[in-house]
Amino acid sequence: MTRFIYSFSILFILLSCTSGKEDEIYLFTSFREPATDGLYLSYSRDGYHWEDLGGPFLKPEVGKSGIMRDPSVVKGPDGTYHMVWTTEWRGGNGFGYASSSDLLHWSEEKYIPVMDKEPEVVNVWAPEIFYDEDEDRYIIIWASTIPHRYEKGEEEENNNHRMYYVTTKDFKTFSDARLFLDPGFSVIDAVIVKRGKEDYVLVLKDNTRPVRAIRVAFGKTPLGPFDQVSEPLTDFLTEGPTVLKKDDQWLLYYDQYGDKRYGAIATGDFRTFEAIDQKISLPEGHKHGTISTISEKVLQGLLAAQEERAQKTPDTVHYTGKTLSNIDYHHGQLPPAVGVHARQLLRASREHPEQADGFGWTYNHAPNMAYWNNTFFVQYLSDPAGEHIPPGQTFLMTSGDGKSWGKPQVLFPPYRIPDGWKKEGHEGVAKNLDAVMHQRMGFYTASDGRLLTLAYYGIALDKKDDPNDGRGIGRAVREIYRDGTFGPIYFIRYNKSWDTSKSAYPFYTESSDKGFVKACDELLSKPLMMQQWVEEADRDDSLIPLKKQFKAFSYYHLDDGRVVGLWKHALTSISKDGGEHWEYHPVRAPGFVNSNAKIWGQKTSDGKFATVYNPSEYRWPLAVSTSKDGLEYTDLMLVHGEITPMRYGGNYKSYGPQYVRGILEGNGTPPDGKLWVTYSVNKEDIWVASVPVPLTDKAEGHAADVFDRLPDGQELRNWNVYDLVLAPAGIEKGQDGKKYLSLRDRDAFDYARAERVIPETDRLKTSFTVVPQQNDHGLLQIEFQDRKGLPAVRLVFDQDGILKTKAGARFKNLLEYEAGQSYTITLELNTATRSYTIKINGDDKGTKIFYAPVASFGRIMFRTGEQRHFPTPDTPADNYDDLPDTGKQVPEAAFLLESLTTETF
Repeated sequence: MTRFIYSFSILFILLSCTSGKEDEIYLFTSFREPATDGLYLSYSRDGYHWEDLGGPFLKPEVGKSGIMRDPSVVKGPDGTYHMVWTTEWRGGNGFGYASSSDLLHWSEEKYIPVMDKEPEVVNVWAPEIFYDEDEDRYIIIWASTIPHRYEKGEEEENNNHRMYYVTTKDFKTFSDARLFLDPGFSVIDAVIVKRGKEDYVLVLKDNTRPVRAIRVAFGKTPLGPFDQVSEPLTDFLTEGPTVLKKDDQWLLYYDQYGDKRYGAIATGDFRTFEAIDQKISLPEGHKHGTISTISEKVLQGLLAAQEERAQKTPDTVHYTGKTLSNIDYHHGQLPPAVGVHARQLLRASREHPEQADGFGWTYNHAPNMAYWNNTFFVQYLSDPAGEHIPPGQTFLMTSGDGKSWGKPQVLFPPYRIPDGWKKEGHEGVAKNLDAVMHQRMGFYTASDGRLLTLAYYGIALDKKDDPNDGRGIGRAVREIYRDGTFGPIYFIRYNKSWDTSKSAYPFYTESSDKGFVKACDELLSKPLMMQQWVEEADRDDSLIPLKKQFKAFSYYHLDDGRVVGLWKHALTSISKDGGEHWEYHPVRAPGFVNSNAKIWGQKTSDGKFATVYNPSEYRWPLAVSTSKDGLEYTDLMLVHGEITPMRYGGNYKSYGPQYVRGILEGNGTPPDGKLWVTYSVNKEDIWVASVPVPLTDKAEGHAADVFDRLPDGQELRNWNVYDLVLAPAGIEKGQDGKKYLSLRDRDAFDYARAERVIPETDRLKTSFTVVPQQNDHGLLQIEFQDRKGLPAVRLVFDQDGILKTKAGARFKNLLEYEAGQSYTITLELNTATRSYTIKINGDDKGTKIFYAPVASFGRIMFRTGEQRHFPTPDTPADNYDDLPDTGKQVPEAAFLLESLTTETF
């Protein structure tokens, strides 16, 4: 979904109340994604550093979407706080309103339909209140799009905003909505600032695609006209301004959402500005609101409420561990869960579709997983290039052992929408248009053992239209038979806006297979199954217990029978009745760091619990946390710490391993007892990872791995493997009949990788034997790293036929190596002296210095390519461009590792 973040408003003149002039304590309203919780507050005594008061202080009760975004608060002359907020992304014609005398006790919420006389209005965004003391009235301004009303310019008709306003004296009667500002371009997030008599500033966001930054304009009245529009004051991808007066300076706060942080600038005249980003601090997760002032009495009431809330914290999932991820590194500097095998099932290829899905489609995402009939199943949705851009279809891949996977099979094919089909509130009309697919639930195993698979057909009339708005076609279902074939496709649930007479597939009750119909009926009777459908379903679907748009639901049962629910953004709640009701409004799991991404939870085969998610504001790394009781999570370990280059650009494609899903309760238990998860990387390639249980980041002991001597199937039990379609890592037999750990690589964009976790030591002695299969192309890097993955020593079998060691910014040659020859390399590494000795086939190569310091060693890594550092936290989120030579083929390089031993000396 396109991200729009809205504005803050501000009343800057300290208002009088019956008790006299207020103390200068600043209050910042806020919300937290996904905006379903309600009002959050923070305060500051200096205007720079903000303390979190928590929340929610008011939960959303009006509007169809169940959200409260952009809360704008102002205090009137009678001491009443008035608040308005955004209630809908799209489709609404008004905003929410409530009032309070203390910010704790609120009036009944009301929906104010200010644009009810504009039937074509697309949205009402970010209402802002300004108290006009000269006229003793309140002015409320907001952004709306009315297609074809204004010159389109660079924006699409349903994204071409102008500012509108109403006035009121009592919030009971309102003037008609009128145009407030048409600057000749799409504008949102405007706030009014009074500097003096007949002296007003309007702070606004230029929302045109090339700009998307903050500007200011000037006027003599709060209703304008405003002119002298400035050049952009802030960087690209900034919005949501709010302003406070501090001494003789105005501080302008704004969301620098491209960098996922807040920024601020100071000015005395709104002509020249000084960046003050380094002087401010805000609570984590803070999102757009307004700044006003409160008294010490009101603050103490809020602090008391915060303390009371803390004492009543519900029994909920929470993280108490001290390990946090560092997103400057793709691996987050997290210790790996020992023995993770991450395997790429599908490598997208437009140029070589025969090596991929047979179609050459490059948007692949949202995989789901099951284990049934001694077989692993992974289904995923696919589009030719970008999310929500049709046609869409769903593929299925299967494996008997989780290692070797068959080619993708079409499970749910593209679906043609009848020409002329329209969506209420959208100007588009279907013409030669296919549906797009979206599903959070892929499989259901019925009580009689039947395996059903499901998908959802949605309608996106353009690339920004939401196919999950409840106005799609419906959910399809078919059976997977034990012989690997599929039953007919049926619909199991329609969106009520769909004309069922136009359906290409029959409804499931028309099936002559009574067992299939019974299995579908059983599925429809399960609240926990239905909860997974909420995003695509009708907003009032009677089958779904919690109808608000909490996304990507997963769940598990605690030992006492209660159900833990988990949603996107690490939201959580608990149910005592199998998901029919939830004990409290889903809240962000305390201590969990997780932004706009999914979280998976399950009970593991050892009776403990695990959550798998991206522990950052980005979609990397992918990590796992464990719990003894399913509520308190105490550690954080790496599952997938690589980001392959995004070869193909596309709509809504995001970097990193994301949308993780495991095997849902009832959908099978692999006999190895491992935790299995599936996910996409860059919304492009499909992966699975197996994690040994019990989960641990500690090695059992030092390595004594001579692969030919280890039991078949157990050779890599203690190794972490990064295994790709074109760069496989695994055990194979050499020409001499012995078993080796093989790292092969013919991927022009990625590499194979294998890693051994060892007991931490500051004095490491190690020996390993490598047999390179060529010396004129390809390379193998061997790194000795600390527990967090920071390397101190690197050796390289380089593509020029020379074995080298990294010496600062340069490399030192050790010897020329030959293809097919064995090289036994022995090192003694001492962190105290930052030095190591090296021998190759018994030949002493002297003493070398670490190229970077570490306090201890905990990991040894073998990799067939250069370490990647792109993307970074500052990389723009959107990418529409393909990399050069995406179809490039390179000769395969191979390196065989015969053994690895380690010890402390």
